[in-house]
Amino acid sequence: MPGNSWKNLRAESRPQVTPGSGATQLPANAAATSSAQMQELIQQRQQLENNLRNLVSGETQDPREAMRFQIPTFAQRQAQQRQWDDQREQQRQQAQQRLTRSTVTPLPVDENLEQNLRSGLRDFSQPVSQWMSQRDREREQLREYNRRYRDATQPLRELGSQFQSAGQQLRDLDKKLAAEGLEDDRQALRDAGMDKLLKADKTLQKVTKVIDAPSQAVAKIDNFWQRREQQISGPMDRFGPYVERSRRRLNVETGGSGNLFERMQQNRERALARRREQRIEAQRDEARRRSALQRKKEKEENEA
Repeated sequence: MPGNSWKNLRAESRPQVTPGSGATQLPANAAATSSAQMQELIQQRQQLENNLRNLVSGETQDPREAMRFQIPTFAQRQAQQRQWDDQREQQRQQAQQRLTRSTVTPLPVDENLEQNLRSGLRDFSQPVSQWMSQRDREREQLREYNRRYRDATQPLRELGSQFQSAGQQLRDLDKKLAAEGLEDDRQALRDAGMDKLLKADKTLQKVTKVIDAPSQAVAKIDNFWQRREQQISGPMDRFGPYVERSRRRLNVETGGSGNLFERMQQNRERALARRREQRIEAQRDEARRRSALQRKKEKEENEA
């Protein structure tokens, strides 16, 4: 059919545009309205860009926004980091200085000590107890400093142990090669830096000994005071009223079987007497309870 080709359909579907009509031909008031809206949108965009620029640069005029979006610069962060590092280094040096000082203060010396001890007019229990409590506090501080010191030097100890393990393995391998007569392989190990590694191992061992010296000194001081406490408290644990009282309480019962049976009978009678008293008291409680219930019942009947 001649009227059903695709060319004819395309021509029919195309709209008939008359001159002076279409999207480009808008009324004057519509064009003015769209232009005003466009200008308003452009102004809003410029305002948002200015606000964003002020927030990024930190030059905003609003104090609330300045406080909220205040971000330190890279130079300020670097200065804060350096200040924190300096404070930490200063604290570490102070702790090390306190560690090297004398740990325990001596007992206060009195010029008239001998005379006061002979006369018996002075009580030394309070200064001695104060000195011992102060010594205990200083011992605890010393242990705390030792723990911090060991934590700070732990990486160096681990490095030394790694070098020591590697050096021991190289020594064992060198001994095996020497036993088998492989001199070329031994020379290859030396060329690879075995001697330098062993020398570094020896140096690290010396450094580790120097590092462990403060900890060993703290351990010696602590062990010394523990031995002194045992020497002082040992006789006190063997003599005195507390020991005598404990000995009496823990002493084994002595005497014949007759005395034992008599005491058993007395204990049994005392137990029976306590049971009778408890039974009488329970009966009294039951009587009081019944009396209270009876009074309550009578009161309810009278009210009814």
